[in-house]
Amino acid sequence: MTSEYHPSLILSLDQPSTVNPPDTQSTDGVDEAPQEYSFTIKLDRMERSPPAFIRSADSFAAGEVLHGTLVPQNVFEEAKLRGRGKISVTCPKQWNLRLWLWKKLGDGKNGSEVYCLGSLKDSNSRHQSIQTVATKITGCYPVLGYLGILLVLSPIIAVVWPAMLFGKIFFPGLIVLLIARGALFIWPNLIPDVHAFDLFLLIFFLFGGTLKFYWWAINLGSDDDSGEESEPNADSTESR
Repeated sequence: MTSEYHPSLILSLDQPSTVNPPDTQSTDGVDEAPQEYSFTIKLDRMERSPPAFIRSADSFAAGEVLHGTLVPQNVFEEAKLRGRGKISVTCPKQWNLRLWLWKKLGDGKNGSEVYCLGSLKDSNSRHQSIQTVATKITGCYPVLGYLGILLVLSPIIAVVWPAMLFGKIFFPGLIVLLIARGALFIWPNLIPDVHAFDLFLLIFFLFGGTLKFYWWAINLGSDDDSGEESEPNADSTESR
């Protein structure tokens, strides 16, 4: 199975035939699909575009716009840029939720490199940013895709999150419960059912202690991994 080839946006700059507005129509009155180009940007920021008051049916009005810098992938693209590189990637309005999830849960952080597919709107000016329209952003999945990922990871989340929670509150909670149990010896009428409190204390100790042990083991494993990674660096500096 071969993937579809997409020409490089950088190598196609300043060619009149490359500029294809989204509403371009052929001579037969049928909408022409704009040419898709591949490019990689270093993301600087993401902001909401202003709504279009004239073209109310514009699907890109009030959509997110990615601002960044083109990242050349070879010497030919680097020579073609010649100091240019500022680019704006306009996304459809229906992508707003998936872009928010991508920014919060994925790789949509400022300074990260993002691989995109899109069509070119304007590339003639060397003093303004290159205007593109996004058709695909790698790692930015539809909302159902994020729900599917959470569903697949739910067994892990169901164990790790309670372990992290009890890892933080186990000892303070156990101390509070033991103090409350000691107070019941002095004032036995504070709680009508003391046996239910004792059962809760036992369950908290066994269940919380188990999760506390798992969380301690997870942190211990991560500390060992970081220690092993730092040892070769230390040896290399000593050898120098």
